[in-house]
Amino acid sequence: MPKAEIRKILDELLEQGFFKEWRTLGDVINKLDNRGFTVTGKKAGNVAQMLTRMCRDAKTGLEREKIPVQERKGSDMWRYNKVR
Repeated sequence: MPKAEIRKILDELLEQGFFKEWRTLGDVINKLDNRGFTVTGKKAGNVAQMLTRMCRDAKTGLEREKIPVQERKGSDMWRYNKVR
């Protein structure tokens, strides 16, 4: 799956309100999987990079926060949320 396609879906999820609650990378990958895209290995890293870039872009309103060690489930270290 091309990166442009992943970015398009992430933008759609952002517009649809998927990020109104805190979401981890695992949540996002599961949502992509529900839409018929298999994301594993290196592709999961690409999704994480895209989310980070979206957080740096002030227009998206997406922010990320490091998950405290006590609250982590699996290997997810960051969670994402739309602030506006």
